[in-house]
Amino acid sequence: MGIFQSGLLQHLSPIRKIIALILLSLFSMLVIMLIGWLIATMIFGNILTLMTQLNDHQNFEVIRLLKYFQIINQIGLFIIPPVLFAFLDSNNIWRYLGLTRKPQLRVVTLSIIIIIAILPLIHVSALFNEQLKLPAWLQGLENWMRQSEINAESLTKAFLDVKTTGGFLVNIFMIALIPAIGEELLFRGVLQKLLHCWFGNIHWAVLLTAIIFSAMHLQFYGFLPRMILGVLFGYLFVITQSLWVPIIVHFFNNGMAVIAAFLFQNKFIENNYDEIGQISDPLLIIASIIMVVTLFVVIARLSDNQGKTNTQI
Repeated sequence: MGIFQSGLLQHLSPIRKIIALILLSLFSMLVIMLIGWLIATMIFGNILTLMTQLNDHQNFEVIRLLKYFQIINQIGLFIIPPVLFAFLDSNNIWRYLGLTRKPQLRVVTLSIIIIIAILPLIHVSALFNEQLKLPAWLQGLENWMRQSEINAESLTKAFLDVKTTGGFLVNIFMIALIPAIGEELLFRGVLQKLLHCWFGNIHWAVLLTAIIFSAMHLQFYGFLPRMILGVLFGYLFVITQSLWVPIIVHFFNNGMAVIAAFLFQNKFIENNYDEIGQISDPLLIIASIIMVVTLFVVIARLSDNQGKTNTQI
């Protein structure tokens, strides 16, 4: 029996499948990183010198190297593992990952409107998250978390600080396209499915997947807003039964930040990406939540009708 044989994992319990997914992800990330390192030596020359300057976010060559490894890491951790796992756990990769059902254009449109409507709630949750403090005896951990957040924010700004079309397209690929495809494949396409099988409750599966999704970004003071987005993506997948919907919405969400940053850098707009959705009026926030819930109901009915039509056909 081969190591990579179709359907090899089908008879394992959900918890054993999750362990297999973790091991597969670590193995894939290690192999791709080694391959990426070898290729990097041919592209960047002596990368050991650059590696000693990784905190210098003003160095163009350092940022190029960091972007390169960001792409390599995402492919190794988010793209390859879920596809390989689906192959090992199913006889049909596309159906297993939820990629066979094509979403209706109006469902996609309404889902994109949801991601816009929820921005005020995301902004408020981010402000609340930033004000959270750990107990005094965990002060050292809190200081480390805040410094990590500052470093992550500095790197994000350095990544988004581009004024050329080429730099913009690289950011769309690195920040919007790969995460939208890879993270949805791994978290919603595989992990959420496994947690649903394990707990037998789709709501727990969506919530736990969203928590893990947010935690893996290692940005502690952005945990809550990212978890809310994870819940949104999870329920969009549950309701539409098409992974294409959360992929498209995820791409749109990340793409908005890339586009806003590019326009800001070129002085076409006055507000940067981190100012999108900054609304503090409680009535507008309540209105946005009501709008999100209403749109979810509409999408659920449209998706249910599509399912019935497909069944009849």
